[in-house]
Amino acid sequence: DPRPGEDFGPAVLLARHHQAGHLVLGHRDLLAPELRQREVLDEVVVRGGLASQCRRVDSLLDSSEALGLYMILVLWPHDYLGQSLVSGWTEQWSDHTPYSSVVDKAANFYGDSTAWKYEQKMYRYIIARYSYHQSLGGWQTIDEINGTDGWVANQAAANAWTTKMADFFHTNDLFKHPTNASEANDYWAHGDSVNDFSNTENYNSTTAASWASLVQKLWNGSIKPAICGESTNQNAHTNLWSALATGIAITPLMWQFNANASVWSPTISANWPPVAAFVADINFAYLTGLAQATVTVSGATAYGIKSNEVTFGWITGAFSGKSLSVAGVANKTYALTWFNCTAGTVISTSSVTVTNGTLTATVPTTSVADIAFKAISPTTQVVSRSVPQQTQLPLITYENGGLYIHGPVENSVLDITTALGSVVAHCKVTDAKVNRMPIRRLGHGVYFVWITSGKNKTLQRIIVK
Repeated sequence: DPRPGEDFGPAVLLARHHQAGHLVLGHRDLLAPELRQREVLDEVVVRGGLASQCRRVDSLLDSSEALGLYMILVLWPHDYLGQSLVSGWTEQWSDHTPYSSVVDKAANFYGDSTAWKYEQKMYRYIIARYSYHQSLGGWQTIDEINGTDGWVANQAAANAWTTKMADFFHTNDLFKHPTNASEANDYWAHGDSVNDFSNTENYNSTTAASWASLVQKLWNGSIKPAICGESTNQNAHTNLWSALATGIAITPLMWQFNANASVWSPTISANWPPVAAFVADINFAYLTGLAQATVTVSGATAYGIKSNEVTFGWITGAFSGKSLSVAGVANKTYALTWFNCTAGTVISTSSVTVTNGTLTATVPTTSVADIAFKAISPTTQVVSRSVPQQTQLPLITYENGGLYIHGPVENSVLDITTALGSVVAHCKVTDAKVNRMPIRRLGHGVYFVWITSGKNKTLQRIIVK
């Protein structure tokens, strides 16, 4: 049980096998030892479903890794801190939140010192159990804080708690995952200032103009990557393209992914591949001088992003055959590509030269409802580029004194360490046909397999049961 003030390093990963009652928010057993009630025994954990809930998060992270995805883990959904709010907000404080045992009402949660004492133990467990995972994309400390009683009762206390949360995860997460917190449907200055992302949810208007207004608030707020942690899946096509063209850091995360086909249909899913195809050759990590561009097409709605390496944008409305203007672009020659946003295909390419700081071109004559463009300078060294294929990582398992290798590891060195960093095995692999390395028997626990090939180093985790 990792506790405040103790060395945190040994707890990383080992917590995966710890009793789950110290993690799950939905059961009063979380505080049982401190309240001198019954201990959270293994059989109680299993019978109460706590272990399976914790393993569910493990499974989601493992699945994300297999699919090449990253998952942001939300620590506090708003409804667990809601008790007596106005209609429209879900309230689950009394029957789902163990802190109702020590705090008299949800409105006082953020400023309660006893609650914070117990919270820190829970957060240390969460960090210890999940922070190691390569598919953990970050922590969202609170979701839609304006949907909690504490926010309505005392925003100063809520803001102070938000600062403590950000500081705690910044200090104790050895892997330094970015944090964020959100206020629904608007920019939250304090929450964004103390966290690493600017974040909000959008269940209001999903017109292109509304998305532009919302993203611009986030973009101009704390000068941090802007994300939309939740949105309706209605108008999905516009959600994706307008948010991209106004500066969102990731595509809006639309709610109801787990709903049935009547709510989340294949038609909705079909909106993602064209966006992926459009951005596949843009190396966002290397763009410099990023700014929201002034894009003008008479009679149409148009937005864009400019940088020293590539300028791109999205246009909808009556644009066919009209003139495009993008202000504030460097004087040079660009390769201009026009893109079909529905089909995910290139419409045409041409060369355009900028001499007065404004890129001008004629939009292709077309009947499509919207169109996107990219302008890339062929002379720029760090420009839009193809995303390299992912290196195939080997799957490594341990069984009966043997390290089984499923995948390419020839000309590599394998080191196996404990969670504390002690080396327990060292292997050299020179033959691609080798798929089993005999090593001494390992005790139960979690181990790391470090695979070193030249200057490249990757990490695999194995669990010996």
